[in-house]
Amino acid sequence: MKDTTWQSEDLDSIVDQDVQRVYIQQGPVAARYSTKVNEPVKDILDGIYHGQIAALLERYYGGDTSKIPTVEYLGVEPVVSTLPSSVITADSPSERVYYLPTDEALFPDHDTWISAICGSRKSWLHALLTAPLIFQGSRVEDNYVRRMMRPRAGQIVTIYGDDSGSIQSLEVTRSSGGKGLDLAISGKGVVVLNIYQPSAASVHSLGLHFAYYPSQVSSPIHEIMEGRNDRIRDFYNALWLTDSGVLQQLQTYKPDD
Repeated sequence: MKDTTWQSEDLDSIVDQDVQRVYIQQGPVAARYSTKVNEPVKDILDGIYHGQIAALLERYYGGDTSKIPTVEYLGVEPVVSTLPSSVITADSPSERVYYLPTDEALFPDHDTWISAICGSRKSWLHALLTAPLIFQGSRVEDNYVRRMMRPRAGQIVTIYGDDSGSIQSLEVTRSSGGKGLDLAISGKGVVVLNIYQPSAASVHSLGLHFAYYPSQVSSPIHEIMEGRNDRIRDFYNALWLTDSGVLQQLQTYKPDD
């Protein structure tokens, strides 16, 4: 038992550093708080967890939960970037509009452009456009939405907000005047990206859906895969084929198949 005592305090002294080889004794301090017979381990750990939260709440906020500061999501703070004078901006209480030049040599670099679009406050848009990766079920992909938002000649980007300044949606207009894409978030934390492509007959759209998880620091954006392949198939079916039934016979596969 003597070896067990000092091994429980020094992981390097345990064979193969295997904590399961150590039997940790219950000392007098721990025994003082063991007031229930056959108490489940979950209840013990929950008591420690909630007890520490209560202690921190009392120490820093006087036990008042209303004093705890809140953030939109867990992540790095936005960096405010200054756009070059070649990009014309127009602000109003409900929207921000950016007019890109037609000369690509006058474009802002991609990082500066994304930073300006996202603004100085954390938001779902900031999480979507700055996350390096998008999770697709068991797969991880580079953030293609960020790539889609690179500057293009003559493009107009409009960001709509509410009375509190929170971003509600984004719209990209092509230099030709047609809508290129839009982004919006629902009340259930689902971000919808609509991509528009004109054809000779009409304008076709493809909708991609993303779940926004503010509490997940490293993976706030997860693409919703249900129905995704079918929507992509239907989009290209309408865009490329005059006989809408041609692609109905083709089988779609999940990305990880």
